Parts: sequence; C-alpha cells; structure tokens
Amino acid sequence: MDSYAHYNEIRVKGTLNYNYDVKQLNTEMFDDIMDWAWGFLTGLYLRKPIWENSIVSKELELDEDPVTNSLGIIEALVGQELNTISVVKKMRASYEESGKHMSEDEWKVRINADFIAMLPEAVSVLQLFGEGMDERRKMQLNKSQSVRSNKTGRNVPCPCGSGKKYKKCCALKGQEGYLH
Repeated sequence: MDSYAHYNEIRVKGTLNYNYDVKQLNTEMFDDIMDWAWGFLTGLYLRKPIWENSIVSKELELDEDPVTNSLGIIEALVGQELNTISVVKKMRASYEESGKHMSEDEWKVRINADFIAMLPEAVSVLQLFGEGMDERRKMQLNKSQSVRSNKTGRNVPCPCGSGKKYKKCCALKGQEGYLH
C-alpha cells in the first residue's frame, strides 16, 4: 500500500511521466521500456478493477473503452499474451484484412513496435482517467459531508439548549417521554 501511495502522490504532482522517445528506439532503450511498462502495470494491478470498469465508455456511450484498451496495450507489451487481449485481436484482424501475411515471429516484432509507439498515449489516457477518478472521489466526499452536516448526532447535546443528549430530548418528538 505504501508503494501505491507513493506513486499516486507522484502522479498527483504531475511528475509521473513516460520519459522515452520511441522515435529513437534502440535495444537498450527497449529493455528499459519493458521494465518501465512492467513496473507501471504492477502499479495498475493494485487497483485493477478500477481500470477495467468501462466507466468512460458507458458515460460517453462508446463501443470501446479507451482506459481498458490502454491497459490492454501495456498488458500485451509486458505479458506477451497476444491472443488473449481484445485490442491485439483487432490489430491482428486489421493486418490480415490489409493482405499482409506475416510469420508469428514477424507478427510479434510488429505488434511490439506498434505497442511501444502507442505506449505514451496509453499512459496519458490512464493518467487522465486517474485524475478524473480523483475528482469523482472529491465530489462524492463533498456530497457525503454536506449530508452529514445537516444531521444532529444522537450523542451530541440537544440544539434546543436543554442540556440533555439529543437522543434523550428532541429526537423523541412524537414519542412518549418527549418533554417539550
């Protein structure tokens, strides 16, 4: 949980960034990107149901959820489970429809290159979604606090000034034992 709090704090400050230029990709950088993506995905998995709940597609009435697709890109890049993720299946179908025929190894190289090129945007989508979730939590917290502030607690002194607890005084209005 400390790790989640640390990275969430960095994200909130705006300093959690994707720092690789994919146009200048080399073998050493590829390994660094894969390590970075693995660490980023590990952090996302701490709260995986949040990232896979399709809130964005439901609210915007989209056929595909950009947050789920972004998570899928990172999962495919890190896990290499290319046949289990829907975004990969769609990309493969698109390649096949265009008449391009590739061996399985050529396909893996091509899809990894595409995913690395998409990684900065995927990270950006996930960060925007995270910021939106922060705003949602703040709004829900404000709503719950405003509801609570209008209620008198049962164990607080009664607002009528009798000196009794509210539960023993005005909370009993309309019941036997009510004195006012």
